[in-house]
Amino acid sequence: MIYAKATAFLVVWVSLAIVLVRVVVGPLWGSATDIGLVAAPIAFALGVVALGKLASIMLKAIAQDRAHADTSTDGDTRE
Repeated sequence: MIYAKATAFLVVWVSLAIVLVRVVVGPLWGSATDIGLVAAPIAFALGVVALGKLASIMLKAIAQDRAHADTSTDGDTRE
C-alpha cells in the first residue's frame, strides 16, 4: 500500500510541476511584455517553493504510513 501511495504522490507532484511550467510560467514568458518577463521567474520561484513544501508533506505522510505499518501487525505474525 505504501508503494501505491508513493506512486500516486509522485504522479501528482510531476503533474503539478508540468502545470506550473506549461500553464503558469509559459504564457507569462511567452507574452514578451515587461510585466510577463518579470512575473515569469517570480511565478516559477514561488511554484518551486510550493512544490518543495508539497513534497515535504507527501514524504512525511509516507514515512508516517511506513512507521504505522512497521508497528502494526493487523493479525499478521510475519512468519
